[in-house]
Amino acid sequence: MNKLLKRLSYPLIFFIRSWHGGTWWSEYSLYRLALDAHGLFAKLHALPTSNVLCRAIWFKGQLPWDSVTAFQDPSCVFSLVQSTTGISPSAVATGVSHQLASPY
Repeated sequence: MNKLLKRLSYPLIFFIRSWHGGTWWSEYSLYRLALDAHGLFAKLHALPTSNVLCRAIWFKGQLPWDSVTAFQDPSCVFSLVQSTTGISPSAVATGVSHQLASPY
């Protein structure tokens, strides 16, 4: 662990040490650590001027998901449709497939 900490940026080291022993991990923290250790974070992530998450559907009351708007927004990197809304995966796939076939 000490070798890894030496290769990471100071803000990330500070963040890890703030965990009071560093005994919990999330998939995001492990992902971020791996990217930072290999110098890949900046190469694989959107610039701060873009909307990393847009047109997100977290709750059933936010349905229907507007895939057209999500795909037409050039600053939109990810759009999320939470499975707990009850929407079927085929409905999401249909919305996505129509947009992928579109020549916009």
